Parts: sequence; structure tokens; C-alpha cells
Amino acid sequence: MSSMFESLGPDFSEGPAHALRKAQLSLISKEATAHPLYWAAFVVVGDGQSDAELPLPRGATVRQ
Repeated sequence: MSSMFESLGPDFSEGPAHALRKAQLSLISKEATAHPLYWAAFVVVGDGQSDAELPLPRGATVRQ
């Protein structure tokens, strides 16, 4: 989890889903922590996307 939050950064610019994936891949790449026991229990609750990936800012309305 600490690796995920380090990757996420203070402004959450990477997005929690990407940060979690990066942390899990880091654990998988090491023989000592490759077993799912170490990384599989963690999930992102919510959409997991940063605002930069969204077509419109959160809460924006589209006028037709």
C-alpha cells in the first residue's frame, strides 16, 4: 500500500487504479512477494480514474 500511495503522489495525478497496478506489478516481479497472498487482496473502490483521463471534469454538465 505504501508503494501505491507513493506512486499516486500528493496530487493524485496518476489515478488510484494505475498506482495500484504499478505497485502490484512491482510485487509480482520479486520472487519473495510474487504470490497473490501479498498483492491480490487490494482493490480500488470507485471508478479509479484520475480527472485527467475523463472527457469532462467531474460534476460538469453538458448543454445540448
